[in-house]
Amino acid sequence: MPELSPEFIQEVAYAVHEEVINRRDPIIPDRQAYPWWSFLMNRRSERTFTGGKSIVKMQKDGGLEAEHWTGRQVLSFQENRVDLQMEFEPRRTHIGVEFVHTELEDEGYTVTPNAPRSKNFAKKISKADVDRVMNIFDQRIEDMEDAWDTRLDRIFHMDGTQDPLAPLGLDGLMPLDNTSGTIGGQPRTDPIFQHNVVLGATTSTGGSLERDLQGIIRDCEVNNRGTPSRIDFIMAGWEWVDAYIAFARANDMPYERNGGMGPVKKMDIGVPDSSIQFNGIPVVHNPTFETLDSAGMYNGTKWTKRAYLLASKTWKFGYQAGKLKKFSAPLDPSDQRITRLSTDGRHCLMVTKPNANGLLTIS
Repeated sequence: MPELSPEFIQEVAYAVHEEVINRRDPIIPDRQAYPWWSFLMNRRSERTFTGGKSIVKMQKDGGLEAEHWTGRQVLSFQENRVDLQMEFEPRRTHIGVEFVHTELEDEGYTVTPNAPRSKNFAKKISKADVDRVMNIFDQRIEDMEDAWDTRLDRIFHMDGTQDPLAPLGLDGLMPLDNTSGTIGGQPRTDPIFQHNVVLGATTSTGGSLERDLQGIIRDCEVNNRGTPSRIDFIMAGWEWVDAYIAFARANDMPYERNGGMGPVKKMDIGVPDSSIQFNGIPVVHNPTFETLDSAGMYNGTKWTKRAYLLASKTWKFGYQAGKLKKFSAPLDPSDQRITRLSTDGRHCLMVTKPNANGLLTIS
C-alpha cells in the first residue's frame, strides 16, 4: 500500500476527530465488589467517642459456687464480681485531591478564583461541549468518592501494623493466632476473648474440611445463651471457595441444580458461586483478599486460603457524629490558582463477642 503523505495526515487531523464509541460514558474496568465494606456499612452507627474511646460493657460469670447443707450447718456467702469491658480506639482517615485551574480550563471548564467551593466548583463551558468527549472533572470527583470506599475497605481488612495511626481491621481483631496479644485491652489468653481458629483444613478425598467447619461453628455458637450470636455470614478467598467445591466433588456431595426434581435436560458441570453455602449459611467470595495477597499485605496464611465465619450481630462499625464520610473544601491559596478538596472520617471497628466468631484456613 502507498504511504500517506504528511499533508494528507494533517488534513485528516484538521477535518475530523477520532471516533469515540462511548462519548461521556467511560468504561470502568478495575472496580471489584467489596462485601466486607458493605457488611460494615450495614452495621454502622453514630458514636461520640467521648474520652477518645468506644467502650463495650460486658458481664462475666461472677464465680459463685453452690453448696449443700443439713441441720444447723453454717452457710457461706460469697462476693461475685461480674464487671468487664473492652475498649476500642477510633482512628482518623483523610483523602485529599488537588485541582490545578489551568488544567481544568484547558479541558473546557471555568473556575472562579477564591470563590466558595463545593464538589462542582468547576463549571462546564457550554460552547466547549462539542469538543468535550469526556467530563474529566466529573470523573475525577467520582473517583475521589469511590477511592474512599475502596481504600477503607482494604484498611479495615488489615491488622493496623501498616501505619501506627491506622485503625484495627479484621486481621487485627481476628488474627491467625487467637491466644496472643490483646483485644479491646483484654488478653486473648482468656477464652472469653478468643475467636475460634482452625488452621490447615484438608480438602482431598476424606479430608477434614466438613468436620472442621461443623466443629468451629459449634465452638462459635456454644455460648449463644444470653446474647444470641449465630454465625450467619461466611466470607472467603478464591482458593478457599474453589477448594470447597473440589472437596464436595471428591467426597460425592453433588450439587443439584434442579433440586433433584425432573429429568436432567442439559449437561452443566459448573457450580455457580451464588450457590455456595454451608448449612444454609451463604459463602461469599471477597475479591479484596486476592488484592491484599498481590500487595503482600498478609502474615502467615494468605488471604485467599481463609474463610471468616461471622456472627453479624456481634460487629459494630462506629463513626463520629458527622464524620462517616465528610466532604470539605478549604479556601484556595491566595498566591496559587489551585483548589483542594478533602474527605475525612473517624471510625472504629468493634467486635462485641469475639468468641462467637471463627477463622478457618485450608492447607
